[in-house]
Amino acid sequence: MHHRSLTGLSTATDISETKFAFLDDLKYVLEPIKLAVKALCCQVATLLIAEGIFSFLINEMKKMSSMAKR
Repeated sequence: MHHRSLTGLSTATDISETKFAFLDDLKYVLEPIKLAVKALCCQVATLLIAEGIFSFLINEMKKMSSMAKR
């Protein structure tokens, strides 16, 4: 099975199931980092908030790591 992704208005590219799964996993892994960066860029971000954000990020990475080992 192939997924179609439009790279232009009239050009379609085939993406294999394996590549699609990899990209989906990558998006899942990067989502907590995206949230952390957005929170750190907020004007009201303090060192205390940053500490909480990094704590959240580390916990998310630990969860992902333990899920990957299964």
